[in-house]
Amino acid sequence: MKSSGSNSSGNGNEGCSSKMERKTIEKQRRMQMKSLCFKLASLVPKQPQPSSSYHLSCISFKEGGTQVDNLEEAASYITKLRSRIEKLKEVRRRISSSTANNYANANDNDKRMGMLTIGMVPIIEVRCQNPNLEVVLIINNNSYTNTSIMYPQCHKLTFYKVIRIIEEEGADVVNASLSSLADKLVYTIHSQIRNPRGGLEASRVSNRLRQWIYN
Repeated sequence: MKSSGSNSSGNGNEGCSSKMERKTIEKQRRMQMKSLCFKLASLVPKQPQPSSSYHLSCISFKEGGTQVDNLEEAASYITKLRSRIEKLKEVRRRISSSTANNYANANDNDKRMGMLTIGMVPIIEVRCQNPNLEVVLIINNNSYTNTSIMYPQCHKLTFYKVIRIIEEEGADVVNASLSSLADKLVYTIHSQIRNPRGGLEASRVSNRLRQWIYN
């Protein structure tokens, strides 16, 4: 009988010890997860205070949000960042292709005298998927270095002129972002058409922008 009682006591102690170990492991797991979420939060950029009505929109963690909320925000940010990288790769490919074509079409005298201004003229791209309108403006940093106005000011004038044309054509600018790619500045302007039923032709917006840029 004593032996049976001793075995029962031993099994009880082992069960209690095993339960404590599981609690310890679970506590360590939770602490590790909390630490990982904290590190993740430090990597995701915080929402900036916009200095104007047109600013780069970022993902930011919610104040007092749960770990699930923060993980969803981080996943959304990563997805958007990946999409942005793919767009920039496509922009770089188009710039390289355009540069090669311009050089191939230039005459020998232009090449020899160094008068070729490849990539100096801004590039405009317009995409319309009702009710969304996206305009991509690519500007060479060296485009205005020979003018009397400092080129950053010229870039701003060009940028705001594009926004004004978009709004005059019947769309409201939602946000705009700026990216730097080598010696190029890439503005991406997202807007929404005021009257989707009335329609807004991307070709019309594109033609007006090109007429202003190239004339």
